[in-house]
Amino acid sequence: MVNTVQLISGSEYGGLLNNGVAKYINPQSQGVNWTTLTITSGLVSVAGKFNRLRIYTPTFPVAGSTLSLTLVVNGVPTALAVNLDPTKNKDVDLVNEINVVAGDKVLLKAVYSGGAVDAIYMAWALRFEGAGCLTFSGPNPLDLVNTYYGSVIGQRASIAENTNEQVMPCGGTFKNLMVDLQGDTPGVAPKAYKFTLRVNEVDSALTCTITGPATSGSDLVNTVHINAGDHVDISRAPVNAPTNLANKAISGMEFIPDVINESPLLGDTNLNAAPPATTYQQLLSEFWHPDSIDEQFDIADRDFQIKKFYAYVFAAPGMGKSWTLTGLQNSNPTALNIAIADLATSGNDIANIILPIDYDLLSMRMVSAGGPAGNRGHWGVVAYYSPVIPPTSNLSRGRSHKITNLIGG
Repeated sequence: MVNTVQLISGSEYGGLLNNGVAKYINPQSQGVNWTTLTITSGLVSVAGKFNRLRIYTPTFPVAGSTLSLTLVVNGVPTALAVNLDPTKNKDVDLVNEINVVAGDKVLLKAVYSGGAVDAIYMAWALRFEGAGCLTFSGPNPLDLVNTYYGSVIGQRASIAENTNEQVMPCGGTFKNLMVDLQGDTPGVAPKAYKFTLRVNEVDSALTCTITGPATSGSDLVNTVHINAGDHVDISRAPVNAPTNLANKAISGMEFIPDVINESPLLGDTNLNAAPPATTYQQLLSEFWHPDSIDEQFDIADRDFQIKKFYAYVFAAPGMGKSWTLTGLQNSNPTALNIAIADLATSGNDIANIILPIDYDLLSMRMVSAGGPAGNRGHWGVVAYYSPVIPPTSNLSRGRSHKITNLIGG
């Protein structure tokens, strides 16, 4: 079986790192960290390996301070790690590779030491290679009475489904749903919680029910194919009146893209019609805190491209009004662009491509025109890794043709 290559990225701009306090972070998230090791793990749904961990901070650590970022598997720090000090604000580990299997729990451990309290922001990226891509959801809240709807990638969930669904930029198949409750059991059977992948606000066949006293469950049988532009989320429904609130849940699914080496990067934000009419957000974002200046970024790995841009808004802008979303590379506008105008609520750009290089800063710009009402915007882009092309290939008998390392797809 040929493995697919996935870009996993995130940033810590919403919650600052505290001096001397270890923080634990879902690798596929933005904006929240925890001091409890187990609660923020990503749940691995397919065997593979992590490599090429890299880190970037907008400013250099102050004199006498250090910042470390380490991949942790099942509570144990691994050799895949990066370190910053006052002489450098970026680092990459190109040596170590860490193998994982389905059911493993992974997270990033960040430790900032020797500097002022609340003084460091950071962004990271790493690669995963496996039969499919990983999706890490959680820790997401649950409720004893109401069904909550949570993001497929990220840490958000609430009673409003259209707030939390995400738009997929590529087709593929979801499978191997795995869920772990981060807290109490639902209670005595038949009290339970039911988790279901929803596509365009309709239940799919991919579902699992965790009935007390169990605290974990899975669906390793059913598969669900989705198309580019589909909306996805995970419902978290109380069943038979649970008496105990397992206040958080983590889940993971395997996503097998229709095109090998494609992986989804999903984002959303508040779209503010009132000044400032132009706002900015990380490419991978989930907490709706846009900035009036371009200061929140994800960072690029090497040998990949950003393409297949899809976006939608909750409500049409109105006649003569519009939202325009543009991908930025090092704060410069790229050709990757979607305008949603008049009575439209969605759009896509499948023609243009961003070609980042190491540590390029990637973000999204949102511009309103004509005074559209305040809105929420969701988007998805594809991170595509170029297949490995050997330096020479016998394309015709008796001759060798040199092939340069072009990025295609």
